[in-house]
Amino acid sequence: MAASLDFTFRFHWSGLVDVEQSRNYSFVFHSSANMPIFNKYVELGRVVFIAKGKDEGKLAVIVDVVDGNKALVDGPSSGVIRGVRNFKDLHLTKFRIPLRVGQRTKLVKKAYDEAKINEKWSETNWAQKLQKRQIRAGLNDFERFKVSRVKQLKNRAIRLELGKLKKAAGKK
Repeated sequence: MAASLDFTFRFHWSGLVDVEQSRNYSFVFHSSANMPIFNKYVELGRVVFIAKGKDEGKLAVIVDVVDGNKALVDGPSSGVIRGVRNFKDLHLTKFRIPLRVGQRTKLVKKAYDEAKINEKWSETNWAQKLQKRQIRAGLNDFERFKVSRVKQLKNRAIRLELGKLKKAAGKK
C-alpha cells in the first residue's frame, strides 16, 4: 500500500491559514498568535475610567483624539464635562459605543444610555472592587474591628477543617 504524500500542514497565525505540501500527517497548531494580545485601543467611542483629576472615578467616552497624548472626552451621564484629557489620566475599559468624530454631547448621552454602559460597568469585577474599596475606606474603628474578628473566626474554622482532612488522609 502506497501512502499518500499529500496532506495539509496548517499553522494559524493572526487569522490567516498557510497551507504547505508535506508528508502524510496533518497537524493543526493553535498558538497564542490566534488570540489578540491587546484589544483595548484608543478609538472613538471607547469608554474610559478617569483615574486622576477632578472627575476621578467617573466614566467618560472618547469623542475625538487630539494627538498621541490627549483625547477629547465627554461624560454627560456621569457628570464629566467635555474637555481634553491626557491618556496618562485615563484607563481604557472594554466598552465601546458607536460614535462619529466630534459628536455632540446630546448624541453621546443618547448612545451611552442606549448601550447601558452604567449597568454593564457595575457588573464588572473592576467596578465591584472599587466599590468594596470605597466601603472599607469608610469604616469606623469598631466596624474595622468587627471585620477583623469575623476574618479571624473564618480562618480558624478553615484551619480546623484542613487539620481534620490532613489527619484523615494520614490514617489511610
